[in-house]
Amino acid sequence: MTIQPRKKPTARHKKTNTTKEEISAKAPPVPATLHFRGDFANQLKVISSTHMGLRLAIGEVDGKGQTLIPFIEIGMAEGSKEEGDSEEIFSAVITLENAAYIFNNFADDFLTSCRQFSEIAGSSITPDNLRTRVVGFFVKKAVETLSECVTILQHIEETSASD
Repeated sequence: MTIQPRKKPTARHKKTNTTKEEISAKAPPVPATLHFRGDFANQLKVISSTHMGLRLAIGEVDGKGQTLIPFIEIGMAEGSKEEGDSEEIFSAVITLENAAYIFNNFADDFLTSCRQFSEIAGSSITPDNLRTRVVGFFVKKAVETLSECVTILQHIEETSASD
């Protein structure tokens, strides 16, 4: 199987008004195409685009009267939107707290994978440093973005009516 470098995503970051293209342009260069064989190659998917959007509903929580309930519409696709061949492989509407729970689980699992990768990377076959640099860049951007989310959520909590 051959994996081409990823295409530039198109969504925008709200507060900074930077696009994913602009963020990707600041990223280290995407390494050359990979070539490998085996059953693993047939199972591999490359997520080319993701989307998240806020949905709001008015509901009731534990009989306390009307309350604003945030939901997130989330989706992932593989393939190229530019070429018209992208295929959505996951789509769901979930509560905001469920999205935060999933991010936390992804982060924990990603940390475990990074630790395992670190242990193995010292062997006779070493990793491609360009790919490792790209991963580090996007993890750093995720930390910055999630830190901003924490600040926003704290502000909402402080300015909302207390329970």
